[in-house]
Amino acid sequence: MARLRTTESTAKDTEISKYLNQLRFPHSDYVKLSKQFSQHLADGVNGISSCLTSLKPSKTLVRKIQVEQLEEECSECLYVDFGGTFFRIGYSSYVVQDGRSMLHTESQVSPLPSSINSSTIEHIFQLIAQKIGTFTKNMILPNSSNKYLPVAFVCSFPCDVGDSIKSAFIRRFTKAMNIEHTTIDAGEFLQNELDKLKLGVDDFKFKVSVVMNDTTATLLSYKNTNIYDMHQNVNDVDSCEASLILGLGCNMAYFDTDIGQVVCTEMGGYGEKGELDSIQIPFDKIIIFEQSMHKGEQAMEKMGVSDIYMGELVRLMMVDLIQKGMIFSGGEFDGISKPFCLKGSQFVTQVLSASEWGLMNQVQDILVKYELFGTFSDCEAVVAICTAVSKRAAKIVAMFVAGVVLRLTPTRSLLTIACDGGLYRKHPCLARWIEKFANEFLEELKIHMRIKLANSTMSSGPGAVACTLGKLYL
Repeated sequence: MARLRTTESTAKDTEISKYLNQLRFPHSDYVKLSKQFSQHLADGVNGISSCLTSLKPSKTLVRKIQVEQLEEECSECLYVDFGGTFFRIGYSSYVVQDGRSMLHTESQVSPLPSSINSSTIEHIFQLIAQKIGTFTKNMILPNSSNKYLPVAFVCSFPCDVGDSIKSAFIRRFTKAMNIEHTTIDAGEFLQNELDKLKLGVDDFKFKVSVVMNDTTATLLSYKNTNIYDMHQNVNDVDSCEASLILGLGCNMAYFDTDIGQVVCTEMGGYGEKGELDSIQIPFDKIIIFEQSMHKGEQAMEKMGVSDIYMGELVRLMMVDLIQKGMIFSGGEFDGISKPFCLKGSQFVTQVLSASEWGLMNQVQDILVKYELFGTFSDCEAVVAICTAVSKRAAKIVAMFVAGVVLRLTPTRSLLTIACDGGLYRKHPCLARWIEKFANEFLEELKIHMRIKLANSTMSSGPGAVACTLGKLYL
């Protein structure tokens, strides 16, 4: 039942709504930017450079996205997924189940030590190699007599592809990684560290066989769920030709039929040359150029789109409203005074999940954890802020989705997009809104293809394994 409104609370709602209008841009702005992004993407794919855009898509060497047949001689592969919230390592091996050739996978997840965020490139790859060594000794060597083990390395930082599928040069570290580095070949660097491992087994060798971005690997994971023995509840696999990751960062990959390759868009860095200024607000500038790590970089992600930046934009707006005397009478905000203390996958998600059920008392409980003691009216204002920030984030992502669709040959009516990422999975409304707005933008663009977002039920690692054992690369 709707809560009765007093004259005072209704007036506050009106003032809050006016304040949040700064985040509300017309659809026509997003449609225009979608076309602009699509053109910049096309130029990047075709090798046309421009001083007007920061977009640098990466053409991978992945030429096919579905394994045709597993061969017993390509029987096992270790994968490493590095760059997100957790470190994932897994092992896939060939099995025959009910007459079908399949892969069985065991994996392990561990948190990344906080010290790694300000470490050196050498220490990072030493740590990765050590984790691979420990996993191999405990999980693989006792059950395998092979002396050679392929390694598929998933790296979720912007990379330039080398001259083979096992070569990729890290352009920059993003997210919370505050690491300066010279350009290095991630595959070669990892191989050098693996060669130093002593596992107590004579002649045992690792071979880094594939290095790829997590968005490419997510596409391949979804597309090849049929080769794994785990039960996977996935639909519309045939119509899946793109992937989206929305967590600590935001990126898309898709199969470009014009060039016959998977393209990683690297759209998280879009806007570094002002391409998105028309839908930015002053708080965006504060985050991009003043408060965040890697100042001036990854502009699109920092517009309240990816996890920590969604939380930070909400925090800045809450503090501003408190200082203006519009919410939480008393003007105290010590509990949210520290930049980046709120996250999209935690605070924003919790607030909106409670509000979906109309549970303002739960919103109050969430706010109390941050020493904010407010009325139901204050809680509704916080819900409105979280909603406005999340909806603009959804429209920004949807704008890029529509831009990618413009690159595709319209041979089908439906495009399924494999999706992963902590914020995508946890936010109660984001997936629904992205899909809704993307289809509205496509309709305005006179494109008859529609998109559907689908949860990728496996991590990106199994996709890299599919590429390695199924030889999906050039």
